[in-house]
Amino acid sequence: MCEPKLIWILFCTMVSNLAYAVIAPFLPGEFVAKGVPVDWIGMIFAIYSAAVVLWSPIIAAKLYVDWNPVNVITMGMVGMGITFVCFGFTDYIVSPNWIILTSCVLRFA
Repeated sequence: MCEPKLIWILFCTMVSNLAYAVIAPFLPGEFVAKGVPVDWIGMIFAIYSAAVVLWSPIIAAKLYVDWNPVNVITMGMVGMGITFVCFGFTDYIVSPNWIILTSCVLRFA
């Protein structure tokens, strides 16, 4: 039988990866229709990976010193939920420049 912590970690990993992957079929078409250059759409997708590379060592260092791992995962999932909801509101932004800026910030957060 698996530990509840392990199940929680696996569930959070699945949800976070699913949430980032589910926009892939729809986002390029929506952003091109709003005038966002295709190069920037690629950057918006890539910035998430850059954020993971940048933040993972920082969070890992704090995790082993100060924080409880379960609380970090829970806070991360709540934060991701908030940024996903905010990312959904980019549909209401008209200016391509503001779409690029808000999308990059929300994907990096």
